[in-house]
Amino acid sequence: MTVISRDRSTCERPKSAKTSALETKQAILFCALAFVASRSLLLTVGYLAYTGRLPLSISPDRAMNEVFANPFLDIWFAWDSNWYLSIVTDGYQPEAGSAAGAGFKQANWAFFPFYPWVSANTAYITGLSAEVSLLLVANIAFLAALFLLYRELTDLADESAAKLAVILLLVWPGTHFFSSAYTESLFLLCVVATLRFARLHRFLAAATVAALATLTRSPGIMLVFPIALYAWQAWAKTAGRPLTVSSGFKFALSMDGAKTLAICCLPLTALLGFMAHLYAVSGDPIAFANIQEAWGRQPRNPFMEFVRPLIAPSTIPIGQWPDYLSMWLLPIPIYLLWRDRNWPYLTFAAILCLLAITAGVVSLNRQMLVVFPITAIVAMTLARSKLATIIVIPLAALGAFILMAFWSAGYGVV
Repeated sequence: MTVISRDRSTCERPKSAKTSALETKQAILFCALAFVASRSLLLTVGYLAYTGRLPLSISPDRAMNEVFANPFLDIWFAWDSNWYLSIVTDGYQPEAGSAAGAGFKQANWAFFPFYPWVSANTAYITGLSAEVSLLLVANIAFLAALFLLYRELTDLADESAAKLAVILLLVWPGTHFFSSAYTESLFLLCVVATLRFARLHRFLAAATVAALATLTRSPGIMLVFPIALYAWQAWAKTAGRPLTVSSGFKFALSMDGAKTLAICCLPLTALLGFMAHLYAVSGDPIAFANIQEAWGRQPRNPFMEFVRPLIAPSTIPIGQWPDYLSMWLLPIPIYLLWRDRNWPYLTFAAILCLLAITAGVVSLNRQMLVVFPITAIVAMTLARSKLATIIVIPLAALGAFILMAFWSAGYGVV
């Protein structure tokens, strides 16, 4: 059994600079080639669907996604991409519904500022349009995330698991979001970097990146839990104490615990800063939460969400079935993380899964794409079984192509 919580950074033999440089080049080459191959296939499927060359009718809703008047670019710029564009060009709205249209009373308050901020600065520096900058930032962030993920899985397990983790993210249903004008890529990069820094006991760096994750998407605030758990594990190892409730209290009362608490305030400070900005603009510091109902997100009983498709399948919109299928699969990686006793990974994954299900399973499929611990444990499990890999990867790729076709044809599979 592979135990992914083992910290190999203290037991590996030092590598020469030449060996390390060669491994880095190999990792970059693998990630880049896999990225180009997968995006080329998705682009082909998307183009055929967008131009009506597949046995799939084009939805009238596709008109809102025709930003570039170029199918090769428009297929990556759809739905929520327009909200991020509105933040880049006009900032946050003073009131709901002023730019939402269709009477939904939506507002761009629901979308956090770091991704549009980076994109706006990219546009300013390069002279590119805001639309192109949004796509450029997303794809660069995705490539960086793939490389960092590869290095982290190599440390935690081996090169085989690292390659499988990269492939999984490139072929899993919904992978097109990583190359679209969405926050998935930037958030994934922040999550992997935070967990890697925390595992290496670089807690200030971890909390700083967690603050950026929080400014990218609200669940980023939950990264304080794995940071704190890694800090507790480091303290317990140094003090020679077991990981028990008693030692947890002693850690919380120790100087190291106080430092950890102070460091973990960075993501909270980032969130409070965004709330202050929203208050100045809209008069509501938690407008990002209150506006969620306009997208059909509201607190629900997570148990009932698990069984609702079984007892009332007619209440599930066709576009949400991929989300419910993903929800039914979630207990598998959660169990695997529990079995391997990786408490920082398990805690973060479980919290994000519970939040997504409690919010009503809307967009759960793509929300789970950025939960790195799930990708990591699935990749390491598949690395131990060629048969499972042969079955899972092609099925995942097929699902990715199907979702890409519907997405490009204008259907709301988001």
